[in-house]
Amino acid sequence: MNIRFSKYNRVDGNDFVEAMKIYIEAFPSNERQSIELIKYRIQTGENKLYLAFVDDVVVSIAILWNIENSDFILLDYLAVKDHYRDSHIGSEMMQFISNAARDKNKHLLIDLEHPMYGSNRLEREKRLDFYLKNGAFILKNTPYYLPSLDDSSATEMLLLIIPLDKEFCFKKDCIYKKIKQNYF
Repeated sequence: MNIRFSKYNRVDGNDFVEAMKIYIEAFPSNERQSIELIKYRIQTGENKLYLAFVDDVVVSIAILWNIENSDFILLDYLAVKDHYRDSHIGSEMMQFISNAARDKNKHLLIDLEHPMYGSNRLEREKRLDFYLKNGAFILKNTPYYLPSLDDSSATEMLLLIIPLDKEFCFKKDCIYKKIKQNYF
């Protein structure tokens, strides 16, 4: 399977439409930003959209948020098209975007649904295992709630990080401040 990764700057065209189909399929409405907001953020450079292609078909997306005046890039969304899951495309995408964060000399911050809560616990545990296998570390004692994006209930989250330097010490107050800056 020939996989090609690319940073994608356009918000028109079929590739963007296909990327947004993957996004809508993968994320529940209470965790999804509107397509219009994503378009705006890509156009203004707040978000970066990365795509993975197999034979010119979009099979995976990642949306990154460069947190200004910080040492962090937030992995806002990562998804693989249903038919292509379990084919290591997600892991290859993680390596690609981890390298993109390193190229910016930043740590990759990941927020993830807490696996101890919600009705889809097994799915959440699999996601956590995926990130841990791909180099992420759980930031202990830093729970928070993602505000609902559809006026339903907030989601309890975990914070993970893929650091530039595995010996780097992360201060909880600094990370909380940056997360709060994004959501409030």
